[in-house]
Amino acid sequence: MWIRSMKEVPVVVSVILLLGGCAATNSTQGQSGILYQEFRDFQHLVETDLPAAKKTKVAADYVKVIEEADSRMPEEFRSPFFVDLANRFRTVDSHYEDIDGSQGCLTINGLNQEGAPESLSLYYVQEKGGWVFDYIMTSAHESVQEYYTEATCPDAGEYRR
Repeated sequence: MWIRSMKEVPVVVSVILLLGGCAATNSTQGQSGILYQEFRDFQHLVETDLPAAKKTKVAADYVKVIEEADSRMPEEFRSPFFVDLANRFRTVDSHYEDIDGSQGCLTINGLNQEGAPESLSLYYVQEKGGWVFDYIMTSAHESVQEYYTEATCPDAGEYRR
């Protein structure tokens, strides 16, 4: 038997829990999965109550930007942006996040609805006591080997120029 005495049981259990905890948080940086859960909540809310999803999961200024851009598009080119965003991936292969104070970045890697590898990065900020995404960036890849291996968002200042 690899455990020689009952005194070794707590050590073995601690090592197993430590290794299990590392494996569970392997796909995140910084805090564990908070932003990914926010995105999953957004996806669910889009299906059940789109106005509430836009009000509680997306920065108010970003909603305005998207709605203004959509209103300037010819009718035949308009699309339900937030619904499309929520349903972007057929499968999710990995996700990474990094939180620094009241801002954070979430990158999700997976196959889009056409089966092509893609990364979606969402820049998050805290607004009204909760996390909301303030802009997004998508990156198409030739293969899954090109997926991002860390949370990758453009600088917020670059986006606002």
